[in-house]
This record gives sequence, C-alpha cells and structure tokens, in this order.
Amino acid sequence: MSAPKDDIIVTRVDQDVHGKPINEATETTSLLSAGARDGESSCEDTWPGYADFEHLPWWRTPSVFWLLIPYALFTLAFGGSLVPKLNLIVDLVCQRHFADETALDPAFVFTPVILGADNPQCLIPEVKKRVSMFTLAINLLTGILSAITAPKLGQLSDRYGRRKLLALASCGGVVAELIVIMCANFPWTFHYNWLLLGAVADGLTGSFTAGSVLINSYTSDCTAPSQRGVRIGYLHACLFSGLAFGPLLTGYFAAWTGNLLSVFYVTMGCHIYFIIFVGFIVPESLSVKRQLRARQKHKQEKEAKAGAGTWSAIKAANPLAPLKTLWPTGPGTSSRLRLNIAALSFTDMILLGSAMSAGTVILLYSESPETWGWGTLESSRYISAVSMVRVVALLVVLPLVNYVFRVRPAAYRRRVSGVSIVEANNGADSVDCWILRFALLSDVTGSLGYLFARNEAVFVLSGMVTAFGGLGSATIQAAITKHVPADQVGQLLGAIGVLHALSRVLGPIAFNTLYYSTVGVFDQAIFVLLASLFGLALLASFIVRPGVFLEETYEPIPSSVPQPSSNASSEALENERLRSLENPFEVCTMIFPLICLLLLQAAPLTLGAPRRALSPPRRRETILDVDFNGDGEDMVREILNRPYNTRHNDGSDSNKPFYGVRFSESDEGRARVARGDPINMEALRTVIDEHDLEWTLIEEVEVDDDLSEDGEDEVVRRVHEQGTLDKDAYSDPERRDVEDGLWNRVLRDRGNSEDPFEKPKFREGQGGFVHEQTPPPPTELIASAQQTSSTRSIAATQVR
Repeated sequence: MSAPKDDIIVTRVDQDVHGKPINEATETTSLLSAGARDGESSCEDTWPGYADFEHLPWWRTPSVFWLLIPYALFTLAFGGSLVPKLNLIVDLVCQRHFADETALDPAFVFTPVILGADNPQCLIPEVKKRVSMFTLAINLLTGILSAITAPKLGQLSDRYGRRKLLALASCGGVVAELIVIMCANFPWTFHYNWLLLGAVADGLTGSFTAGSVLINSYTSDCTAPSQRGVRIGYLHACLFSGLAFGPLLTGYFAAWTGNLLSVFYVTMGCHIYFIIFVGFIVPESLSVKRQLRARQKHKQEKEAKAGAGTWSAIKAANPLAPLKTLWPTGPGTSSRLRLNIAALSFTDMILLGSAMSAGTVILLYSESPETWGWGTLESSRYISAVSMVRVVALLVVLPLVNYVFRVRPAAYRRRVSGVSIVEANNGADSVDCWILRFALLSDVTGSLGYLFARNEAVFVLSGMVTAFGGLGSATIQAAITKHVPADQVGQLLGAIGVLHALSRVLGPIAFNTLYYSTVGVFDQAIFVLLASLFGLALLASFIVRPGVFLEETYEPIPSSVPQPSSNASSEALENERLRSLENPFEVCTMIFPLICLLLLQAAPLTLGAPRRALSPPRRRETILDVDFNGDGEDMVREILNRPYNTRHNDGSDSNKPFYGVRFSESDEGRARVARGDPINMEALRTVIDEHDLEWTLIEEVEVDDDLSEDGEDEVVRRVHEQGTLDKDAYSDPERRDVEDGLWNRVLRDRGNSEDPFEKPKFREGQGGFVHEQTPPPPTELIASAQQTSSTRSIAATQVR
C-alpha cells in the first residue's frame, strides 16, 4: 500500500541513491547471494550489523550457535517435567483430599497414596476437579505476571543487553523447581499450595515467554536478515525436539531410578546450567554503542511524555499498552492492513493458547480409568510422538513446500527474464495463506478425532494430525513481519508476545473451568471447545489477503512537546479520550482487568486447603486364612483372574475385584490373604463361600502409612513397585544398613516374627519416623510365618 508523500520522509534500510533496496532477502533468495552485488561474495559483507563485532576474538563474537546447546538442555528440562509435575500435583492433591475426608469421617477407608507411584485411587472426579482448578491457578499467576514483566524485560534488554536478562528469566524456574522438590519430600510440612509461590516467582521473571522473546532478540542482533529465519529455525527445532524427547527421556529416567523426584533435580540442574552459561560465557549481542543509543532514545521519549497530561500517563502505565501496535493508524495504513494484522494475531493467540492450556486437561482425560488409564510413561510417549511429528513438519515439510512453491518458481522466472529478483516486505503471499489454512484444518481434524476416538490408536493418531498445526505458528511469525518495515518488526513481535502471555491466562480459564464442570458428565467437552476455537481461527485465516503491507516511513521524535495552556478545558481532555477509543485493541486493554475479575469470580478456585487439622491417613487391613482344598497357587491365580463386577471404594467399577489383595501360599494347600480393601474382601468372601472353601478371620487392624525418613521411604517405594523386597540383594553397605535397620524394626514390631505378609505400621511424629503400636499377631499367625522365614522379603500391596 503506498503512503501519502506530503510532509513524509520515506526511508529504506540499505538503499542506494535511487531508492532501490540493496540488502533485502526473503525465502526466495539464496543465503549466499542475498544482498550480494558487483563482486560482493555474500550478504555478510554488506550487513551493517557486523561492524559492531569486527576485530573481536571468536569467544567474544555473539552467535546463535552459543545458545543452541544450553537452549536444547533448557527445552529438554521444560518438556520433560510437564508430565511428572502434573502427576505429582495429582498425588499431592489426592493425598490431602483423602486426609481431609478422614478428618471429617474417621471411618473413611482408602488406599494410601504413594508419591511418584501409580495411584489409581486418585483418579476420581473429586480429585480431578481440584487438580484442574489448581493448575488453573498456577497458569493464571504465571500468565498474568509474565504478561506484565515480559514486555518490560524486552524493553530493558534494548538498553542494557540481552545476556543478563536472559539469565534472569531462568531464575524463577529454579525457585519453582526448588519448591516442587520441597513439597514432594515433605508433603505434610509444605502444603501443595506452596506451588503457587513457585508460579509467582516464575511469572515475575517472565517465565518461558520472556525467555523466548529475549532469545529471538539475541538472534536478531547478531544475524543478517537473509539468515535470520534459518537461525531462528534452529532454535524452534531445539524447542520442539526438547518437547519431543524430554518426556520420553524423563519417563525412562524415572523408571530407571525408581524415583520420580529425580526428574525435578535434573530439571533444576538444567536451569542452573543455563543461567551460568548464558550469564557468564555467552557473548553479549548488543554493543555498548547500541545500548547507549537506546538509553538516549528512551530518555528523550520520557522527556517528551513528561508533560503530556494525566490521561497519557495512565495509558503509558497500562501493561497492555503494546497491543495498540496491532491496530496501526496513520500514514501508510489501511483498513485491510489492520484486518490482516488483527486476524493473524488472533489466530496466533488461539494456536499458542490452545497448545499451552489444552495439554494438561488432555493428559487428565487420557489418564482417567474411564478412558485409557495412562501412566507417566504412556503419557510421556504420547507427548514425544506428537512433538516428533511437529519437528518433522517444521524441518522437512515446511522447507519442502517452500522449495516447491517459492524457490523453484523464482529460479524459473530468473532464468526466463535474466533478472535477479529480490523481494521486499510486501506482505504475506498466497503460499503463506494456504499453509496457514492447511495447518488450521489439520488442527480442526485432529480435535474432532479426539472427540470421537474410542480407542488409544485413534486418539494418538489424532494427536499426530494436530501436530501439523505447528506449521501455522511458524507461518504466522514469518507472515506478520512482512506487513511492517524492518524497524518496526521488534515492536510488533513484542505486542504479539503480550498476546502469548494473555493466552496463558485466558486459555486455562476456559479449558480448566470447562473440564471442572463437565468431568464425569461429558469429559469430551474440552475437545468440542478445541475444535470450535480452531474453526474460528480457520475462518479468520480467510480474512488475510496477500500483498498488503505498511510503507516504511520515518517521523522524527520530538525532544519535547508543548506544555498545555493553563486554560485548557476539560472538553479537550475528553476529546483525547474519545480519540483513543478508535483503536479496539486499546479498548480491550482497558476492559481486560474487569473481564478477568468476572471470570475469576465465576470459576470456583477450590485450591484444596485443609478444612481441619490433618491426621496421617489410615486404612484397614484384613488378614484371612483360607483353605483352597489343595489347589494352592493355581486356585489363587484362577480366582484373581476371574471377572466379577465389583464397585471399589474410589467409586469405580472393575472386573478385577481383588486388586490390592496379596495371596501367598503359607503351607501345602492353604493360602493367606493380607492388606485387602474391605470392599474387595467382601467380594473375596463371597467367592470363597460360593466354592465352599474353609476360611478363618485372623485379625483386622487400622494402619498408618505415612513415612518421612529417606531410608524407610525408599524401602516402601520399592515394596510398592516390586511387590517384594529382598534385603540380601543389596551390596551397598550403607544402603544395606538402612534395610537391615528397617527389617529389625519389623521383627520387633511383629513379635520377632519374620512375617512375609506384614509391613510395619508407621506414622509421622515429632522428629520424623515413629511406629504405630498395634497388637502382636496371634500365635497361629506367628507359627505360620516362621515356616516361610527363609524368604526374607516384605510383601505389600501392588497399587495398580
């Protein structure tokens, strides 16, 4: 779109005396030939930015390659901790939920929650609702604070450099991971609401939003325009590779160590490494000269706004003020330009908001026993598969499409005409529009696949289809920068960064509140919302028209503005307010706080605070002695595998009524049953009576199952994961001492009986680990246990 020429100084970066561009390249220009002319060998010889770094040694020369390794580790940690952190939150909320129920009803019986293990008893509607709203609160805090701080950090980085602020953006992640570790290690000391403090720390430092903005800014500072897209593509490849391999490596690492908390230690270590490497080793991309120039310009702008009036000061203080850039006015603009930028920004906000917000509820849906019943490993594999497809789409499909529809046609035209074609920022082209529409169509198709999936294969395939939607975000980032001159690209992307942060606020409100309201009634409602949003974005993509752009103009910044006269009327101030209302994005920034307040009041944030003093969780053990008429272990297994319709104490139906029941043969033809769920035991008694078997009730006891010391906790975790624990299998003397100490306590607690079916009764007391006093076992139980004392193992419930 051409601009009016009256009283406007039109400039262009790197132009000759005739106004022709000499150093502009796009996707159709060769990386080595873009900007090269008259004997110049490459564009690197003509880009003025290299003058800031010439004569510097290689270790002080900034480059995107300095960031690839630390950023890859950072994204691995970020992607790998998503699923474990969600599962840990589920366990912590579930543990407190059962403790609250026990405090209200002492007769309440439940299966104990083991942090880091599979806990199917937690997958009940009450727990899932509390988890959904708690994750909503975390995303709200992080999103709101990062929306305020990320633009500020971006502005500060223009004046004081990228490197130190990039390191600062990761400090909040270290604090958040440290709080996660404390809550997991000491769940009865640190309530899971402490995780909200970690979200505050992460948001105050800008979170992942500020990190992405600063990394892209660093890359732009030290990369020529013709190579900038390629170098930023490297960073996007690192990001999605981290999201692809991070969950997979985390799942296997947690299975190998047997401790879910080890994942968070590694994640915190990656954050610390990133901070040290970026803060002390990576060269600064902004020269001192450019920093001083930016500070001087900022000083002039402050002086110019000093006497602008109260209303202007209020608008300047608005943290959402950068959004007005998305509705440009003035010379060179048009309604079609504003519609293009608004449609692309709206679409990008939907894509990012859905990607950041829907993932949590999709995992909650897939881990529910009513659907697929996935655990940490299965969820990690799913995320890795979807992310890998997205990486392939970005590294293979997008370059291939670009080559077929841009590079080859341009090369053909060059051969036919004999003229080298150099493209400028002339708006999005038709290839951009159709790639975007294809990406959004794949999102709509995949969301509908989620909705109608009735088996795991279709569900995973639908996720892979949605992965092609990753082409949309990359295409939007490239297309929207073609609508404005080069000196306004950073300002425009900064405004889009604010939208990204806001999407982390509005997205969780929409998805988590909907899931909270429909769980157990219509769980697939989230997929209806997802398909509807992508459908709106698809319609918005048809608003975008190719060939629309803002002509580059330059207007000097005045060092001062005329002071308002003393007789300025209130009518003039009112006119200024009315003129500001012409920009719809500015109107949105004024009413956004009110909208957030109404939504927060409508969403019941049940954060799970305890309703009364907590007590250690308790459950009931039932010990039976059953005569299986000589059939022994075969009969036991046959009964275990027999389908019976039984309702468990978590409200779920199952055709395996005896999970949580351990059978073991104590002598020929007889078996004992221990550690059973009372409802399951009723089902077992019914089966025993149907088969006319003889059985005797030995004892029923209430047990405390909370452990607080590392040694005992390690033992019990292995017991729950492996079913047995052989203390002689450990060769580490120190570790074996811990096992021997626990074993001796078991013997003392059970009357010096090496009982393979019993586990010590512990509870949390002052100073740590104490025993729950229980009556010694009857004489016949001790005699039965002594016959199997050579096994030297502890059997416990396999919570599956």
